[in-house]
Amino acid sequence: MIVTEEEKELARKGSLLLLKKPNKKVRVEVGRSQSILLPASVRHTLEQALGFVADGRAVKVVPEDVELTTQQLADMLFVSRPFAVKLLENGELPFRKVGKHRRVLVEDARRYKEQLDNKRMDTLNKLAAQAQKLDLGY
Repeated sequence: MIVTEEEKELARKGSLLLLKKPNKKVRVEVGRSQSILLPASVRHTLEQALGFVADGRAVKVVPEDVELTTQQLADMLFVSRPFAVKLLENGELPFRKVGKHRRVLVEDARRYKEQLDNKRMDTLNKLAAQAQKLDLGY
């Protein structure tokens, strides 16, 4: 799915509105005559989705108890399938076997990706601090 500039702008506006009013309930208008109140958990998902769309990223909502194949895990982590299998076999991510196939919970994969992203950001920050300290010009 390609996110258009118009969709990015609408998502930015929606995201900013929700950020400005964090404790307010969200009501969605359906057509011209009906509206529904969103549960808090849906508001949180909506906030995240709007942020991703505002950044030009496509969004897919997947329940936490859904399982991924090793190829889907690899795609999510931007690694090869054999590398993803090694992560599983090395115990870095929990998984179960269905026959001879490995399955990973989306939530476990998301948590691992978040930890990986945090480590990467820490490393980048350390490198940037070093570059500043050494006056490397960037």
